[in-house]
Amino acid sequence: MASSSPSRPFAHTVKQLKFVLPGSVTVWLFRPLTHIWLLLDEDGWTRLSAGLSLATGVLTLILFVYLMLLPWFRGYQPNYRQWRDSGELSLVVPVLTGSIVFGYFLLVFTLSQFSELGITKSLVASTGLYILSFGLVGLFPVPNRRLE
Repeated sequence: MASSSPSRPFAHTVKQLKFVLPGSVTVWLFRPLTHIWLLLDEDGWTRLSAGLSLATGVLTLILFVYLMLLPWFRGYQPNYRQWRDSGELSLVVPVLTGSIVFGYFLLVFTLSQFSELGITKSLVASTGLYILSFGLVGLFPVPNRRLE
């Protein structure tokens, strides 16, 4: 068993790199963040849509990091499988899910309607950006703090 411990973090890193590498290539090819930053300089609905896309993406990342650091903040390991029974998780998990879904579709809409990417490239660019983000967040070491 002791020999399998060092390979476990490596296996986790390789698993996360399966998200990071394709996400990085997609983001590099389609540059969704560059398009969003350019759309923030526009007026009206374009700026609003780009700003909301960016805000929901940031909210999603903040909530993910919060859930990862929750054991460290609270001093115990929450039961993520029974998140409905936890007062804190029963609020954070639905908000996180909503921010992922709403943010993703808003990003696709924003890029397809207000940039030159079109619908297909917007779908690919948005998916790549979300995959890259989730892969990078998954590389963070998660504190595992339990009360004994």
